[in-house]
Amino acid sequence: DSYWRTFGNTLNTTGRQNSIIRLAWEANGNWYEWSATDATAYINCWRHIVTAIRSTTTPDPSISWTINAHYSQNPPSHNPLDIYPGDAWVDVVGLDNYDNYPASRTYADFTSQANAQGGITWLYNFARSHGKQFGVGEWGVASGAGANGGGDNPDFISWMYDWFRARAGGGTFLDEMYFNVCSPGNVGSNLNAAPTSTCVFLNPKSAVRYRELWSRNIGK
Repeated sequence: DSYWRTFGNTLNTTGRQNSIIRLAWEANGNWYEWSATDATAYINCWRHIVTAIRSTTTPDPSISWTINAHYSQNPPSHNPLDIYPGDAWVDVVGLDNYDNYPASRTYADFTSQANAQGGITWLYNFARSHGKQFGVGEWGVASGAGANGGGDNPDFISWMYDWFRARAGGGTFLDEMYFNVCSPGNVGSNLNAAPTSTCVFLNPKSAVRYRELWSRNIGK
């Protein structure tokens, strides 16, 4: 508890109380130490941490409960809502949404996946029903996922852009952040980094589409 109270005090002393804290993100997967293999333990731990942070911060930061899109390896029920910590301990409901597992090869695929359990529209609707803001803390194309990803897929960029624009300004949709990475063993979402020995994934078609869509709407 003392570590998390110190964390809260650090937000105070650095003037960062307005931060969005993505605590224990993607716990519905199986690749992090905090993966929710035990739903009850995960929820209790989450509530304990949030209570400790809030005991020292003034005002409180926004606590984001962010899951990974599509299939949930955890908890054992495979329903990510079974590890939702509860409205009193969550300010923002979030999703990390990549074009992989499964890839969106057509618009019909994208729409079907968005509406299915674990999809972006499904979780957005959950956030709305609970009076929470919704954020997309990570998203991108996924050339690093091989056959399980959509590769350099500019259509995925367009579909995500349209999804964001359709919900902007309504009070629920908070933010979106493209995750740009090109290192081996990662999702390979890179749009602008130059190739090097440690930057091996390039997505030139997606980069052009992203630049076209976002640059024409800066400030709007």
